[in-house]
Amino acid sequence: MADMQNVTLMCRKDYESYITERFGSDIEKNEVDDEHFEVTVEVDMDPVFIGWVAGLVGGIRALGPGKLVDRLRDIAAELDSVYGRDKTGREHLM
Repeated sequence: MADMQNVTLMCRKDYESYITERFGSDIEKNEVDDEHFEVTVEVDMDPVFIGWVAGLVGGIRALGPGKLVDRLRDIAAELDSVYGRDKTGREHLM
């Protein structure tokens, strides 16, 4: 069952091609500053979309809804627990 949500993304302008490839070129882009724009798109908040946003960290940032931001924070914490460094500065080994 689809979990359709309106999602707002802040994007670096050099990442515009990722937005147009996924959502088309006719979506409304609102300029934020010289380097960023925002879009609001309706998406299915499935693991594929969440992974897509997570994979574009540094260029595309989810601003809302809070449910998506919270999920991305959870993913970041999970990744840090596996790949982060312990208090000695050594990498975690599995």
